[in-house]
Amino acid sequence: IFDYFDSLLVGLTATPRDEVDRSTYHLFNMEEGSPNYSYELDEAVADNFLRPYKELRYNSAHLTSGIKYDDLSEAEKEQLEKVWLYESAKNALDPRGYKRDISGEELFRYIYNDDTIDKVLQELMTKGLKVQDGERIGKTIIFAYNHKHAVRIVERFNLLYPKFGPDFCVLIDNTVNYSQSLIEKFELRDKDPQIAVSVDMLDTGIDVPDILNLVFFKVVRSKIKFMQMIGRGTRLSDDIFDDGKDKEEFYIFDYCNNFEFFGKRPDGVEAKPVQSLTERLFSVKADIVFELQALEYQEDDVARNYRLQLADELRSQVVELNRSRIDVRRRLEYVDKYSVVEVWQHLTLGDVLQLKDFVSPLLMPVSEDINAKRFDLLVLIVMFSLLSPEVDPAKSQQKIMKIAEILSGKTSIPDVAKKIVVIKEVMSQQFWKSLSMKGLERVRVELRDLMQFLVGEKSEIFTVDIEDTITPVDGAPSVIITTTYRQRVMDFLTENLHSNETLQKIMRIEKLTENDILELERIFWNELGTKEDYDKHVGNRFAGGNVAVFIRSVIGIDRDVAMQKFTDFLSDNVLNAEQQEYIRSIINYVCQNGDITRETIAKETPFDSYDWSGVFDDRVSYIPKYVDDLHDAIS
Repeated sequence: IFDYFDSLLVGLTATPRDEVDRSTYHLFNMEEGSPNYSYELDEAVADNFLRPYKELRYNSAHLTSGIKYDDLSEAEKEQLEKVWLYESAKNALDPRGYKRDISGEELFRYIYNDDTIDKVLQELMTKGLKVQDGERIGKTIIFAYNHKHAVRIVERFNLLYPKFGPDFCVLIDNTVNYSQSLIEKFELRDKDPQIAVSVDMLDTGIDVPDILNLVFFKVVRSKIKFMQMIGRGTRLSDDIFDDGKDKEEFYIFDYCNNFEFFGKRPDGVEAKPVQSLTERLFSVKADIVFELQALEYQEDDVARNYRLQLADELRSQVVELNRSRIDVRRRLEYVDKYSVVEVWQHLTLGDVLQLKDFVSPLLMPVSEDINAKRFDLLVLIVMFSLLSPEVDPAKSQQKIMKIAEILSGKTSIPDVAKKIVVIKEVMSQQFWKSLSMKGLERVRVELRDLMQFLVGEKSEIFTVDIEDTITPVDGAPSVIITTTYRQRVMDFLTENLHSNETLQKIMRIEKLTENDILELERIFWNELGTKEDYDKHVGNRFAGGNVAVFIRSVIGIDRDVAMQKFTDFLSDNVLNAEQQEYIRSIINYVCQNGDITRETIAKETPFDSYDWSGVFDDRVSYIPKYVDDLHDAIS
């Protein structure tokens, strides 16, 4: 779109600065990671536009280490018998004595454990932020792994806390027809639902200021998404508590080590582009066409004709691309190139890469049985492995054999019964020992239309109730420091103002030594943050970065000492009211700006309009000396 339309571009994103996609910076011809302006979460919190969070991290023994069969009670082992029977039947194993450990990754994807859910809910209801004098849990979002997990969370909540009624905790995801209506109700204070269990739908794009608790009951690996999910709780909310107090923070319950993950990997995991099934089919066919150009295959009539067939099929897909589409027009040079018959007579490796990188993403899926296309891909991968030793066909072979096994149990379907000879052939070891391109293509053509009968052949899921151990995690590193550099500076100055000798010198306008300055730079450039942090928040506003000037602009100076310093110039130590007012204006300027010079007095407002000579008469010569003393004390 940006290439097609000629217009001015303005970029605005809620994405954290370091997570903005590289192409965004490229689009605006900017250095990566350096936008014109950024406003970070910690700055917004410091400026009282958003609220910080408190982390409550937990470790679930089952989610972290899985379920160890040998550690279970007899009653718990008995619950898993239904799992073992299913798995042994599915994998053609002897069910007698079959058992195994269950990995943490299988929980809430394949096996759903009620005890883990119960403990998560109980922890929320016990420790979560509450409203109405502690009688009602605050607005809460629970981020679930998937739809089945979310449904089970709601079911368990209603069993554990029936007194709240069926509308207190609800499922909100794209399977719910009235989800928008539920979201609108969720936004209302003191109205049900109070807890929303979500799969993706509430991760972004909603604004519910009253949210006090977020529960991460799922793994998140995208830093952008993680920050957006946290953002659901950062909104300001006035008078949310019964004593009239405003929302000051919100709680994040993390059961899946998300904070630990991003603490070790601040950038998260980079999301990789996902190729569509149509793209993958086009790409593997292009690979096969390239490999079949070799002399040994060109001398074989079957291989040569198969290459011509595939090449013509791929070229037709390119020709059929709609050239009025913007994305196609951007790649028109490649579309035109590979629409020509002669180009396909011999492809270079560079051609194959261009076809994969620039042409395949332009292809639109056709209305065809997706299971048949998946089967095509499996067979083509095995076929490609015959041409390239770098391709491992093992997984594809296993899937093809499993498909044949399932089809062999569906011979009551006439279309399947007609192909039983081919099905049994695929199930035989002899077929796989004598693989050929001709044989594989025959199997693909014969069986692909039977894939429609595999619909409904989904893996089972199981619900168990095996005791889990959930323990708080203490001392883990935080992903986000919710105080800005400015706040850390203010905290340091507040805590050390009366005990730190150098700070006292600044207050009393005593001359700083070189060691004093070096120590201040160490504290402000290393201990409280970096030199970059300092420059960002202070910079050239204070004499090119003079630390002492900056500090004096924050803590000011002792006004009595400052006034006395001027009167020390006078023999009688007496100033009239107007003279005192003039000196106070100098002191105020130093307290606000950190420093003052003779040039300031001569050229800047309000001093350039003062009647210095008329007010101070023969004492006016002391003014520049006084200003020098104030300046030199920290220079």
